[in-house]
Amino acid sequence: MKPGAKVDLTFTEHGGKIYQGTLVRTADAIDPSSRTLLVEVDVDNRAGELLPGSLAQVHFKTPAAGPTFIVPAAALIFRKEGLRLGVVVNGNVAHLVPVVIGEDDGANVQIVTGLGIGDQVIQDPPDSLIDGEKVQIVSPGSQADAGGK
Repeated sequence: MKPGAKVDLTFTEHGGKIYQGTLVRTADAIDPSSRTLLVEVDVDNRAGELLPGSLAQVHFKTPAAGPTFIVPAAALIFRKEGLRLGVVVNGNVAHLVPVVIGEDDGANVQIVTGLGIGDQVIQDPPDSLIDGEKVQIVSPGSQADAGGK
């Protein structure tokens, strides 16, 4: 968020009314204990509706950085190098790609970077999956070989 950005504010006591504010400055540093960024937002309060100390919910309008993808959380592979997803390349070869996640609801995660349109994600990969390993693609409704991955 940069100064000048428009934000929407809502207050429980004002039943769904949306107030528009402008971000005027940030602390330019993340607080290490709370992982938050202190910001200052100016809001037109000439009508005196907003009281000092009121609790607001602030909605930042951020543009999408690019295409994002939603995948099952079970598709993520946790490695010491960071989060990875297994994708299929060249028809039957596993490739581990580093990914950055956005929103996470526990069951599904948003992939912000690392995937492209048309990538075939390996669902429920084994922890032992390695880059370059041969895989067998199974379509929904069909059965995989007993020993296949």
